[in-house]
Amino acid sequence: MNSQPVQVPQGDLRASTPKLAFTVDQACYALGLGRTTVYELLATGRIKGIKIGNRRLILADGLRTFLANIEEDP
Repeated sequence: MNSQPVQVPQGDLRASTPKLAFTVDQACYALGLGRTTVYELLATGRIKGIKIGNRRLILADGLRTFLANIEEDP
């Protein structure tokens, strides 16, 4: 049996690690859009997402690309 103590990282790792994916609700909050709009953007492929089981995740890079490609209204 190993008798050495386990080294636990100090601080909250979640605070220093950028998110790679968001839930639909988190993406709605980040974009300031409603759930229906975000699901439409996913369905049309304007935002990239993945599905794991019943859970839909929206990739952070997909959100950045979407925002970079939006044309401004006159």
